[in-house]
Amino acid sequence: MTATPTSARSELSELGRSETALRTFLHGLPGVDQVGAEQRAAQLGTRSIKTTAKAQAIDLAIRMVDLTTLEGADTPGKVRALAAKALRPDPA
Repeated sequence: MTATPTSARSELSELGRSETALRTFLHGLPGVDQVGAEQRAAQLGTRSIKTTAKAQAIDLAIRMVDLTTLEGADTPGKVRALAAKALRPDPA
């Protein structure tokens, strides 16, 4: 039986409502072994990815970088620099 997009969304929605349902679902998934992961990585390494998709992925990765500071002695200048970096991660 194939799931329709609507039924798949419904199933995922149900998983999100109950920690028990999510744990049951996750424990039912097959494990990932090193050989399988390496084979999948090798396959992905041979695929051609469009330039626009690469740019979007790089942009997403940059935006996901943690820019928190844990020094505790931050100056207003450091905070401004950190905010500027967050707004424009790669000025070039």
